[in-house]
Formats: sequence, C-alpha cells, structure tokens
Amino acid sequence: MILSLNTLFAKKGEKLKFEKKFYLNDEDLFETLGIIQSDELNLKGSVVSYGETLLLDLDYDVNLHKVCDRCLEEYEEYLEGSFNRTISREENDGISYVEAKDGNVNLHDIVCDEIMMVISSQSLCDDDCKGLCIKCGINLNDKSCDCEKLEIDPRFRALLDFKD
Repeated sequence: MILSLNTLFAKKGEKLKFEKKFYLNDEDLFETLGIIQSDELNLKGSVVSYGETLLLDLDYDVNLHKVCDRCLEEYEEYLEGSFNRTISREENDGISYVEAKDGNVNLHDIVCDEIMMVISSQSLCDDDCKGLCIKCGINLNDKSCDCEKLEIDPRFRALLDFKD
C-alpha cells in the first residue's frame, strides 16, 4: 500500500488526509504473533508538510484471528491504535522516522512495524485460560479430567507460600 508524497515535500503547511483499507499479509508478522488471519484493516491518516520533513498521523483498527498459546483454540482479538512518524527523504534511525527517498512510503510496512511493537507476543484467549491437561490433552476450560496432578518436588514446596 504505497502512499505518494512527492507533492507535499517543500510545500510547508500543506495537508493530505486519507482513508485506506487493506489486509495484513506479512508472514513474519503472523508467525511471530500467532496470527492465523486478519480481517480488513481500517486506516485513517493525515500527512502535514513542514518543508523537507512530513508528519504522518495514523489511526488503525483490525480484528485478528489468533490461536491461544495455552489451549490451542482459535479466538479473535480486536486491535486499535494511533501513532505518528516523521517522514524524511534522508537516511534516519528507522524507528520514529520513515525514509522516503523517492517520495513514497509503504503504509503496510509502517502499520506492520507498529503492530509488532504493541501487540503481546503471548496469545491468550483469556487471562484465566487453564490450557490443556499435560497428561490427557483435554481442554481444561471446557472439561475437567481425573488425571493425577503433578506432584511437587518437596524441595520447591516452600515456593507455594509466595502468592501474587
């Protein structure tokens, strides 16, 4: 999703508003964060020219389909956020600045980078998810089982006294 900004550079005070919709399709993002699929991402933004630099403001929201790390069930996670970046034609740090040598920026890459920074690396359908039984594999959120619970090593029993 390329946004052409050539007309804004050197036109101090000019502003461009836009709305875009697109699908996240970054395999690295999906694999790293346990995302199976994403619904269409809604993106609203504006770019303001300050001469040789531009300020990009973005608001986004998307519904992600993920797999819980504990119980392996699929669930949906709604994600929304706002952020801004400074755009320059010169080399920069790549974090708060976005390089646009040819006057274009890739909105898809910028949004994927932001999502990587804000979303939790642990995927949980619920904070209280009980997960799977380590012996029989049953989902403990749905049913209980009669498997023997893991016996705690007596040397570590004192650790049970520490509570949250």
